[in-house]
Amino acid sequence: MKKTRQFPAIPALLAVIGVLALALAVFLYLGSRNRAAAHGEIPAPYEETLIAYLDALKEGTSQAAAYTAFPNEIIEQDYRQSPMRISSYEVLSSSLVNENLYAFRLTLTVNGRTGEDTPLYYFVGYQDGAYTVYINAAYVPEALHENFNAADYTYDDPDSLGAIPQFDE
Repeated sequence: MKKTRQFPAIPALLAVIGVLALALAVFLYLGSRNRAAAHGEIPAPYEETLIAYLDALKEGTSQAAAYTAFPNEIIEQDYRQSPMRISSYEVLSSSLVNENLYAFRLTLTVNGRTGEDTPLYYFVGYQDGAYTVYINAAYVPEALHENFNAADYTYDDPDSLGAIPQFDE
């Protein structure tokens, strides 16, 4: 009678190989994300979130509000009730602020204001597993403030929509 030899270490070996493969996949993902940022490439979720927000803003602020966050309920309510819609936009530039925040410089053409493009800074942050658009430097939450200086995103025109307001907490 032939004896078959059993290898009790095979399941453990397969588990170790699986863990190493997972660690390698995570390492490669994080490395590619950091390389993309270092070379000026915007990771897709940041840009996709901004574009989804801007496309929703063509329909109106109540649709666009789903992609953004506000420092308080009064500003959010005012934003949702605003009749503003855009007809077009152009992303002029983008920059890495920190590993969870990108700044975008863009122009918007607001419906009813022909020939008048409004230059703005918008931000897309990643926090608590979600990507969010911040339409004002003052709206960026403190948790995303590493290497972030709101004064870097001010406007030359003091009457611009991008003035940095101060809020009571």
